[in-house]
Amino acid sequence: MSYLPSATALPLALVHRLSSANPMPSTSPIKRPTTGSSSTSPFRSRPASASAPASPERGARMSGETASSARYVKACARNSIMPEPAFVKALREPNEHHGAYSTYSAEERITPDGLKAMVQALDGMRGLHTLALVGLRRGDAPLFTHDLLGQLVKAVRVNGAIHTLDLSDNALDDALAAGHLAALLAHNAHMTTLRVRSNAFKEKAGRQLLEALASNRHLHALDIACNHGLLSWKEQAAEVTRMLRENTQLVSLCVSLPEAGVPQVLQHLQQQPKRLPSLRLVHHKLGEPIMLKLKHLLGSANAGITELDLTHAYCEEHGAIALAQALLSNVSMTRLNLSHNGIAAAGAVALADALKVNCCLTDISVAANHVNDAAAVAFAEMLTTNEVLTSLDLGRNCFGATGAQALRQALLNNKTLMHLGALETLSIGVGLRSSLQWYCRNNRQWFERMAAEMQPKSRHHEGLLRLLPATERALREKVYDLEDSVAIANEQSEQLDHENYQVNRLLDVTVKRNAELVDSLSTLQARVEQLSRNKGDKKKKTVPKKKKKTDAPEA
Repeated sequence: MSYLPSATALPLALVHRLSSANPMPSTSPIKRPTTGSSSTSPFRSRPASASAPASPERGARMSGETASSARYVKACARNSIMPEPAFVKALREPNEHHGAYSTYSAEERITPDGLKAMVQALDGMRGLHTLALVGLRRGDAPLFTHDLLGQLVKAVRVNGAIHTLDLSDNALDDALAAGHLAALLAHNAHMTTLRVRSNAFKEKAGRQLLEALASNRHLHALDIACNHGLLSWKEQAAEVTRMLRENTQLVSLCVSLPEAGVPQVLQHLQQQPKRLPSLRLVHHKLGEPIMLKLKHLLGSANAGITELDLTHAYCEEHGAIALAQALLSNVSMTRLNLSHNGIAAAGAVALADALKVNCCLTDISVAANHVNDAAAVAFAEMLTTNEVLTSLDLGRNCFGATGAQALRQALLNNKTLMHLGALETLSIGVGLRSSLQWYCRNNRQWFERMAAEMQPKSRHHEGLLRLLPATERALREKVYDLEDSVAIANEQSEQLDHENYQVNRLLDVTVKRNAELVDSLSTLQARVEQLSRNKGDKKKKTVPKKKKKTDAPEA
């Protein structure tokens, strides 16, 4: 089955370099003497117009300053701390940073005073829509205080630009954050994503968050995984199920549930298959009974889960085999993450065999799963027939040159795979790794080029279709689809011809060099033989003749 992505489904992975920030305007310009100063002054007298400092507005325009960045810089100056350069750049040029900032990319160490200055800069800020204040802790002590977190929540509620807030790995506990986050969810009409994973939440915080979500009609994604205090909350699964029943807007949930509570959530999803497209059950072991329930859920005809993440679920071989059996009939799931599950060779081979039949899955990760050469060869065989898969993460596994060479051979004809994971973590040679990366990069560049060509054509087609009557519209759509299919086939054919030409040239050069090496080897061998003969002749000439001994006469 050929995979013909539509113009709307083609992602454009455009990488922008972060431009360096312009110098900040001076907040305290040097005062120069006026025209009437003493002649003994070391400064040369200048006209008043030349000595007057530029206005703050002019300095802001010259340096790309915004109201938020100016407020942040002034707050840092009041506290005698250095502004965080990456945050300043994101505030001044949010478009070049895709409207996102994360403290993981911070260039300076963030102190409590620096964090307070960041929160103060959020008032009236309109450029950033994704804010990730993560990892702000000193051991088990958070940088956030109760009042500072309250200020952040207030700023996010007032600021309508922030749609995604990430407060992961901040050592937040129930007393510090439960009330503030519940208030944020209860009185927020614009935030769509909240991540608070890897904190110290317990039953109180979990209950307040889920109760606030029951009435929230705007949040689409929630991540509360890896809060180990919630695992001891016996009613967690029941509260999650109740929240899913009352809240109809949440489409993505990431949670760490005890094994005894997972069947309750899966049963609710069995009754409402389309309720939760993205489900992530991470960082807690899922036994064989749970994997069998997941198999029945995913294998049903009306399955609605499109993304399943089981990272660190330790489902092992039996879990991978169960999911492989579900993939044989599943027509909804597009992404599957099975990293760190110990599926080993048997589970990987079962998944590879299932992907020969599955025509929906585009992204799968089996990283860090003890995948050996036999399993890598099975994935290579799958890539010769699968024309849908775009990402296959095989990083941090134990296969070597045999599996990598099989993958390279498969990529000669596969034109859809664009990502193979962290290849530098594999025990293969540099040349083999570079060859695999070249094939993936070549597929990615072709994909992006086709996307750039098809998008304006798609808009033109949509405009023409609106002018046609309904009776002719369906037929014209089929014609356009066939034209796109022919264009894609021609492009692939041209690319294949170009690659064949390059391979033939390389083969000719290799044959020529081999012939030259054979000739050189023959010449060297002849010279060695000649030298050996000369050396033997020289030895014969230099050896003295032995004199014959004559018998002495008898006395």
